[in-house]
Amino acid sequence: YSYPLELERILNSDSKIKFEVNNCGQGGYNSAVIMVRLLLQVLDTNPNMIILYQGYTDVRSYLSKNFKSDYSHSRYNLSELYSKFKFSVSIPKMPFSFLNFLIHRWFPYNLRESLVELIHKEDIDFRADPKEGLKTFERNLQYIIDICIARKVKLVMSTYCHFLYKDIKDNLLSKKYDEILTMENEIIKSLSKKNNVYFVDNANLISKNEEYFVDSIHFSHKGMRVLASNFAKKIKSIYES
Repeated sequence: YSYPLELERILNSDSKIKFEVNNCGQGGYNSAVIMVRLLLQVLDTNPNMIILYQGYTDVRSYLSKNFKSDYSHSRYNLSELYSKFKFSVSIPKMPFSFLNFLIHRWFPYNLRESLVELIHKEDIDFRADPKEGLKTFERNLQYIIDICIARKVKLVMSTYCHFLYKDIKDNLLSKKYDEILTMENEIIKSLSKKNNVYFVDNANLISKNEEYFVDSIHFSHKGMRVLASNFAKKIKSIYES
């Protein structure tokens, strides 16, 4: 279940236009990777419209030491870790849970759970100034906008929705992320206005309520329906006009 599937269902209900929604999102992608994938893959599908809903994944790089605008300071290339991957997948699953736990701690054994953590070089530094990172985020989004305008692809930008639920509202890391995501959302809002591209303010349209989330950033089914509905309203208004 995903919001793109729900978006396609909503758009095609009571519509004379046949909409096809493709999910090109991938967990762990930051704005730099999205920019590259847009150029090398997404544009080859000849989209009429692109929705850009992203923000959270860049933040860790802002809070890593010796910031570089290509994020090489904070992320490994997977080829650098090939030997670890090769070794980890050769380890059989043990019949005892505590052994599997130790293997998971020592090696990248459960790749689905540990891949994003594995590719990061640096621990988060709370003292790091996110200013340079936010400049890079703005640059990357501007490049994405420029590409879409040049290719005459409609672009819908959206603020990123982050929920400080009860158990994490006093957590220092969660509060730091929330602070930076607020700054990212201001950049998104400003760029959409500056470049006259379509905009949906999901950070304010979606209620910060536990029924809409499964954690601080991932939506429940109900949350996905609201997110999809917000995008659908904007898309229908574009095509109706």
